[in-house]
Amino acid sequence: MNLTEFVAYQVEDAGYQLSQTLAGFPTESVETAVGTMMSAKDILIHLTECYLAAVSALNNDEFKWGQYSPAESSWEAILKEFGVKREAAAQMIAAKGEEGAKTASMYVIAHDYYHVGQLASIRLSVDPNWDAFSIYRH
Repeated sequence: MNLTEFVAYQVEDAGYQLSQTLAGFPTESVETAVGTMMSAKDILIHLTECYLAAVSALNNDEFKWGQYSPAESSWEAILKEFGVKREAAAQMIAAKGEEGAKTASMYVIAHDYYHVGQLASIRLSVDPNWDAFSIYRH
């Protein structure tokens, strides 16, 4: 496995874990924050902004953090936009080889895995019967 294949695997695996934490997430709890963590809704907005920043970095454009807000505020719309922007970033990362790998590391991989942990914690607090081990394929 070369670097770009490894990065593609990590981007895909982090996406899988995110999808598992979000699958069936109780809609009535998407704005619930646990302790000092963001809510699930806020995490998705934040991650969407990270994907936009990744694309900007790969295009050598300046990105202004804190400027992004979703086009619509419903959970369904935020979830959809999150998926679209993540996929666009993943495709651009794959197309950019080593440069894409560096960008993926900074804006996507570490960020996604970090927020998987937060989403899992929130999910368990609002849905104690959720199987947290479902994020793993093994």
